[in-house]
Amino acid sequence: MEQEQWSIFPNPAQDYLEVTLPIWKDDRATLHLFNSSGKAVLEEHLDVLNGQSHWMSLAKIAGGIYYLKLQTIEGQHLTKKVIVDK
Repeated sequence: MEQEQWSIFPNPAQDYLEVTLPIWKDDRATLHLFNSSGKAVLEEHLDVLNGQSHWMSLAKIAGGIYYLKLQTIEGQHLTKKVIVDK
């Protein structure tokens, strides 16, 4: 999948992140937020993709560099770098 098929805003982020999801055949996926050491710090399950927007709260996330991974139940995945600026 092309990285351009999904987007995150704002980046750098502070309290929230808006994720615009790609249009995939799969209807369920998981968003994983990993810190720079590779440890998962946030996980959210999604039931609908199809180009919808999803809001993630970053209220409990410390400032730093993170990687947001979108993975479907069939194994497709995309990753984007996220900067949390607090």
